[in-house]
Amino acid sequence: MLPEHLLTLSEKEALRDCVPERFSCHAFRPALTPALYASLTYLCGRFRGDQVRFVPLPVPDGFFSTGFLGLNRVQGCPVVIAALVRDQGPASLTEAGFLGEALVLSLTRLPLGTCYLTGGYRREILPLKTRAGETLSFLIAAGEAAESPGPRRKKSMSRLCRGDPAAWPEEAGLAATLVQSAPSSQNQQPWEIAFEGRSLVLSVPDFRHLELGIAMLHAELALTVPHHWACSVQRRVCVARGILDD
Repeated sequence: MLPEHLLTLSEKEALRDCVPERFSCHAFRPALTPALYASLTYLCGRFRGDQVRFVPLPVPDGFFSTGFLGLNRVQGCPVVIAALVRDQGPASLTEAGFLGEALVLSLTRLPLGTCYLTGGYRREILPLKTRAGETLSFLIAAGEAAESPGPRRKKSMSRLCRGDPAAWPEEAGLAATLVQSAPSSQNQQPWEIAFEGRSLVLSVPDFRHLELGIAMLHAELALTVPHHWACSVQRRVCVARGILDD
């Protein structure tokens, strides 16, 4: 999967509009209409990758347990989407984050509420069948939201960016603004953003590959000029470079 080829320009524009609408939803209405479920299933297939696939599953009784990492318990959710990754290497996890966020923003457009989950549920009763070599990386709770978004905390651009984004090319500055609104575990926003030469550079600690992929997707929504992405791990830091082509 080449991330720069995933979305058309019109899809990028539509998903950019969804960035301020997306929030971490924990209260859902208990059913989906057949049309919404069909659209959700289609999008799971639309964002399948080389190492990643998404499987929608009905939520069994008693599936959600307590809250997780200080978050409220999920209530009323009719469907979870399992993100299955073929291996747990950096490239696969980055791809999972990138594709998962494309899926989340597309679900927001329907509109459906969503929430990334890595705990707070009983995995042993999940009706999930994995294939050889696959591992469950995370779940996405999905359904019609039964709550409104609360205030969103964001790090300032001066804390997220190395350098002044106002001095960067216009699309690189927009990419930084979109990354500022990307979701992360406990809203830690572990990214550093820079513009070096002809490259938009996103960096995270090397165990935050999923969040690097999420940030890449948000940055990709801003880029309309020819470019390509290159990822590497350097001294315990995982780096993604969006290189603007000549």
